[in-house]
Amino acid sequence: MKPPAHPAALASILALACGTGATGGAPEGSWSPTAGAAPLVLIVVDGVPPPDPSIPWELAVDREHVSVGMIAPSRSEPSVDPVEALLGEALDEGMLVALIEAGNLPEDLAREHIQIWSDSSGAVRSIPGEIAASIPDSAWSVPIRRQMLLREVFDLYLPDLAVIRLRGEDPDELHQTARFWSDPGILSTRNLVLYAPSGETGRRGWVLIGGPDINGETPLGLSPGGLLATMEMLTGLDWESGIPARIPSMGIMTSPEGVPGS
Repeated sequence: MKPPAHPAALASILALACGTGATGGAPEGSWSPTAGAAPLVLIVVDGVPPPDPSIPWELAVDREHVSVGMIAPSRSEPSVDPVEALLGEALDEGMLVALIEAGNLPEDLAREHIQIWSDSSGAVRSIPGEIAASIPDSAWSVPIRRQMLLREVFDLYLPDLAVIRLRGEDPDELHQTARFWSDPGILSTRNLVLYAPSGETGRRGWVLIGGPDINGETPLGLSPGGLLATMEMLTGLDWESGIPARIPSMGIMTSPEGVPGS
């Protein structure tokens, strides 16, 4: 399916970008998230040097429904990129996906999903094109306004999974972005995973997981495969077939038996 254009709602996005503060929920007839699962915003932090591992703990201070832990490669499970694996599963299951500065989908899938990126000149591009046409480049270049715009887009199109790629060289941008998406008002209706992958030199990665069913406990012994299984559980995808190689972090769930797919 091709994401529908809603001129009135897109106009509200433009109004927000211009600072008028107009907002609006998803119009009647838009996609709805997978039954029983809150939509997931997955922010992947890349960068050399890697982002400071103290960042997620600082972000978790005074935040409810947020769990933070380290990621360590496991010798007992096959090597896995949890981001690419989750994206592939979501596409296979027919979920609506949004990619933000996160690469491109194959041509046969591109028109069925949402993609937003900036080109080498800084101009905003998107599929569908109506989104970029409603976003001034000057607004997209300001980190906090960019996140506000993305929230409007997600409220309109209701993607089941949104993947945002973020360069970690700018600590201020990382903090602003992470604090925006870990706001209690957002976490009451969405799941969040902020993920910095392990480095090639053996440096451990880290993850912040937030959402309405997250209890704030520390996920212990979390591997890339375990993170994948946890995200599968949060999005209602099949995680049980990965056992015993991939074990989700059920200890951070308020009520694991109530999570879709559990």
